[in-house]
Amino acid sequence: MTTALPPTQRSRPATAYVAFGPGAALGLPQILDRFGDERPALVLAGHGAGGRPWLAELRATLPRHVFITLPGGYPTWDKIDRIAALMNRLGTGPIVAVGGGSVLDTAKVAAVRAAETAGTPRRPVTAVPTTPGTGAEVTPFATVWDFTGNTKESFAGEVPDAVVVDPELTRTLRTEALGGMVFDTLAQGMEAAWSAGSTPEAVAHGTGAVALAAANLGTAAGRPGRHGPHAARSALPACTPDARSPSPVPPCATPCRTP
Repeated sequence: MTTALPPTQRSRPATAYVAFGPGAALGLPQILDRFGDERPALVLAGHGAGGRPWLAELRATLPRHVFITLPGGYPTWDKIDRIAALMNRLGTGPIVAVGGGSVLDTAKVAAVRAAETAGTPRRPVTAVPTTPGTGAEVTPFATVWDFTGNTKESFAGEVPDAVVVDPELTRTLRTEALGGMVFDTLAQGMEAAWSAGSTPEAVAHGTGAVALAAANLGTAAGRPGRHGPHAARSALPACTPDARSPSPVPPCATPCRTP
């Protein structure tokens, strides 16, 4: 099942701002300033971020903002509603999601949920992916899971307002995790290029991502401490460049061509 927001809440076709490169996450204060919101941001970090050195750096970079760590697992309505209620209760402004696809999906839906329940405009969302491959940072889609009924729902809303892709955040990924994520990048690149609704720009980005990911898969899986960040640096642009396109084609969003 796909839940679609009213057109007024999904009028932007592409991410408004993309920052890419080593150290880009340290520019988050300036990115948040772009929204013109004086309220402290709510920063959502994945459950595995606690011991990561970059989390301490982000806390130091964003001293007046509210940090919370999400429990592990996929997005659920209970988790999303708790985040939305917290945002409204604390009166926080923009939401910053730092983590993998589940963290980013949770933030995208929670921003809409908080606006719906409070009757206020949707807060801006900044996505800071720490894993390559999901593409969640530049798509309007999210998957919400219901483990009681053993179902999942595809949620269609808005793409994040800003994306920060900092390859340095991948330095602490485990070998097996990084290798699998580069495989995910391969799949996303192929689907973006093969989509029935793809554009020449999407084909170029998709095939380029496949080539980069394939060339770096061996080093990503075999030497994470030294080469992993550089492999991820090559693989991460798989979806992000589409955010600069006027009409990006999100991977997995449309049927594939048949020969």
